[in-house]
Amino acid sequence: MDNQEKNELTPKENQEAKKWCTLSLLCMFGVPMISLMMDSLASKILGIRGNMMDHIQTFLTSICIIAHIAAWGLMISVRVRYPQSTMGKVLMWLYIVMIFLAVILFVVFIVLLVWALGEVIKSCGDACEGCGEIG
Repeated sequence: MDNQEKNELTPKENQEAKKWCTLSLLCMFGVPMISLMMDSLASKILGIRGNMMDHIQTFLTSICIIAHIAAWGLMISVRVRYPQSTMGKVLMWLYIVMIFLAVILFVVFIVLLVWALGEVIKSCGDACEGCGEIG
């Protein structure tokens, strides 16, 4: 058996890797979509309001966080068990790009926040004569 054959996945291993990758994708994207639909269902169709709606949203947010952690765990598991899996590699890079974009958006948000606060402070001047007249 040469090195090329040794590194390739068998059809059964490839199918198993794809199954775990699909489950990871469902955890990453499917669970939040279902959670969003359930939130809309509870608030708009069933008319749930107030404290009960807060509890429902907290529960759904918790489920989404757990699903995201599970998605990362499944992707890492696929990369460890089936390192040659193309779908596992694509999934890994997709998740890395998502984190990279989230960091960029966070930095942009912080820069805009600092700029807006600077504008507020600048508009106040001495003794807050011009407070509220931003721009």
